[in-house]
Amino acid sequence: MTTQLASSPVTEIWSRRFPRSVICVASTANCALVAAASIDEFAHLLDGNGSTLWSRQLDGEVWSSAIALDGSVVAFGTASKRRSRGTLSVFRRDGKLLWSTELDAPIWSVGLSADGERLIAGTWASSVYLFHRQGSSFAQRAHRRLPGTGVYGTALSRDGDVALAGVYGTGVSVLDTNLETIFNHPTTAAAYRACFSPNATRAAVGLRDGTALVLDLRARTAVETLNVSRRAICGVAISNGGILALGGFDGRVNLIGGPAGSVLCSLYTQGEVWSVALSDDASRLLVASSDGSLRLLRVLPCDVAVDELGQLEESIASGRHALVEDLLSLYKQLGIVDYGVKRLRELGSVLGRTKMLDAVEELLSDDVAGNENHFRSYFLLGRLKVERGNWRGAASDFVRASREEELRLRALTEAGDAFSRCNMDAAARSCYRRAREQFLTDDARRALYALARAYEEIGNLREAKRHYEIILSFDPDFRDVSARLMALDHIDGDEAVPDSGLIAALLGPDVPRISAIDDSLQPVIAARSQELGVTAEERERFMALVDATLLHNGQVSARLSYDVSAYMKYDHSVSEDELKKTLEFVNVLDVLNQYGPFTRSLDIGAATGRYPTLLASRGIAAEGVDIEPEAVAYANRKRGPAANPIFHVGDGRALQFTDGSYDLVTCMMGTAAHFDGPSLVKLLSECFRVLRDDGLLVISTWDIECPHLSFLSLYSGDQNETMRRNSPTRAAIVQLAEQGGFTVREVRPMVLVPDSISFELDVQRLEPPDLRRLIDIELASRAILPGSHGQMYMLVAQKRVASVR
Repeated sequence: MTTQLASSPVTEIWSRRFPRSVICVASTANCALVAAASIDEFAHLLDGNGSTLWSRQLDGEVWSSAIALDGSVVAFGTASKRRSRGTLSVFRRDGKLLWSTELDAPIWSVGLSADGERLIAGTWASSVYLFHRQGSSFAQRAHRRLPGTGVYGTALSRDGDVALAGVYGTGVSVLDTNLETIFNHPTTAAAYRACFSPNATRAAVGLRDGTALVLDLRARTAVETLNVSRRAICGVAISNGGILALGGFDGRVNLIGGPAGSVLCSLYTQGEVWSVALSDDASRLLVASSDGSLRLLRVLPCDVAVDELGQLEESIASGRHALVEDLLSLYKQLGIVDYGVKRLRELGSVLGRTKMLDAVEELLSDDVAGNENHFRSYFLLGRLKVERGNWRGAASDFVRASREEELRLRALTEAGDAFSRCNMDAAARSCYRRAREQFLTDDARRALYALARAYEEIGNLREAKRHYEIILSFDPDFRDVSARLMALDHIDGDEAVPDSGLIAALLGPDVPRISAIDDSLQPVIAARSQELGVTAEERERFMALVDATLLHNGQVSARLSYDVSAYMKYDHSVSEDELKKTLEFVNVLDVLNQYGPFTRSLDIGAATGRYPTLLASRGIAAEGVDIEPEAVAYANRKRGPAANPIFHVGDGRALQFTDGSYDLVTCMMGTAAHFDGPSLVKLLSECFRVLRDDGLLVISTWDIECPHLSFLSLYSGDQNETMRRNSPTRAAIVQLAEQGGFTVREVRPMVLVPDSISFELDVQRLEPPDLRRLIDIELASRAILPGSHGQMYMLVAQKRVASVR
């Protein structure tokens, strides 16, 4: 009998769209009733088909919801930030208000026992409240203030005997019915939402750093820390069988389970995922996000299916190889191909390599045969064929996989490598070139949208409109961009507005403005700002650099010589090159301010003398070395009669300078990519030698892991390919630097947006408004997408002082 092949492990049952973010969702055990909290001040109760049973407008933004197991009562918590308060309200199933009370601060989370007799709430003031039902009302049983900057996650076990509090800044507390501590689990990252499993044997808490913590409540200890997201995990739910649903601010929900605790499947939403809910058996999943969407999904890898999966995998691990076909059949039925490939490879030591590879190939081949748009399966199939030496087949599969945006860079690069092994040079070169074609990645769209919303939140409507328009030109269906532009059409483009508070606004479209909250809540916003990869102070530093050292109103700043200003333009290169050079230049200035002062510097690969000239303008005795005599002659002509800087003809791998001559060595704009592996090691060795103890090395070069990487326009295709082969990854250059005797201080990504953005931003003009806009996009990308790859990165490393015995 032919195995039924599922096209996806999750399918949508229904979806609803609300005017603003859906912050919290809760449901009964089988998702027959759904309680949704919306930022537009409405609380909703929906039936299992997604139809609204009733909606109630409350006295503030509705941030939290909970529902009794039988649906008899529903609770909601609201948030008001000026004055600081929240209202806790309980409704009957028919929508009649049963009881409400006002608390001391915005209410982030609420929870109900299964019978609706006990109610818990957590607030931004780090308070936890516990109430017991008394007839048609509720009476406060206990109140406790916990150390930290807000109780963001609370939950009650179904019997109401155990409470959970995720405290922002300190960790997780498990509490009894008097809110006395049963045990604490400290965390280095701030805690967000928390939940119990239906049987109350486990609890899960989402953390700010993109991990989730799983607690064994009987052993009173953490059993797992799952790293699944680049951003905060806010949505958490756990089934009876232990399947976890984790929703992050990166827009993804991961379902995790099985004997290996692996990711069973992932799904995507355009908005930040604020909340998730699972049916008891994990066959239904609710996802609420900041794009206003609420979706109910059918989940194939539910508790029963995953239990069967685990039994099969354990049987095969114990030597029953004949069950492999049954296991493959189940993977296909559940649509969990990625998971299946991972587990089969883990079982390879038991199955043997040949049998394992045969099973993986069968699984992937059947998947792409039945689902031609499963591009990741094509990618994995290509890698398997590489293992088997089938280079031509691998190349074809990689090219098919490249139709998926997220896979394009890796797939086309590996296709090029495979074509090279087949001696198909024209095909290889075509793949390498197409791998670098410009497009707006999903990450870039997210960053631009976050920045546009941030501008809108702080009142800079002109810039908000500009950034929405850029997104619209690439993707008119992205979130609510079209609607927001229509709402802003009446705005005067010359309106002057402040731009303070931008970094805090990047936390999300519904984070309050600093000026719109009580002073008592300021520490909460400050603490939450730590979620971002960039601080407000860092943005201020960069903006100060624009004001102090770049062009001002079309005139050269008095603090910067005309020559340096001209070098910033890099001899009038095209705007896509200016995007890279300008951002590199500003980051260098920031590094000099952060790690200086310096007295004597050497720039390797000085070319036209841009950086030695900059350093000389700051009073540093600057020198530059370049292997090309023509470049040195050109730099000397530009310098004129000045004694500083000095330029030399020389090779960075064999510097003609004495040991410990400099306290700063720079190697900029991809110069390091002109050296192959062994030559780069020699270069680092020479940099180490000529640096003084504690001297600083700064290398700026290409990041080949960037999906929108393009090299400078002056290079030929062959030169680009050479640099691609030579360029070390960020991890590789850190390892080389540390092996060479350096302590790495930071690896800073740069140029996180595609070159095409430079045209929309008029970067080539290099005027302060355009530079501020460019820097804001760069910092916004770094802030909300930590770990992302830009077109370049800057390594900042310090020469270690040898220990003396």
